Amino acid sequence: LSSAASDVYKRQVQATHNEFSVKLMELLHKALIQSFRENKVQQTMSEDSLLDHQLIMRFLQNRDADGAKLAMELHMKHALRDYKI
Repeated sequence: LSSAASDVYKRQVQATHNEFSVKLMELLHKALIQSFRENKVQQTMSEDSLLDHQLIMRFLQNRDADGAKLAMELHMKHALRDYKI
């Protein structure tokens, strides 16, 4: 993952103020990086993903949990499409 994407994810998880979520995100991030390297996946972020990050952060800043959840679901769909998972 790019450092910009990593930073967005880190800030999103920190916004939960949930230590379990923070630790879980760290583990998932490491696993994804390892998987990408082992499978030689090109880590290109689509324009959709960049817009998704902005949308998620906007919902988090507005303390809109439902909006953040929907934006994250959309982001996951884009990631699945982009990485052909």
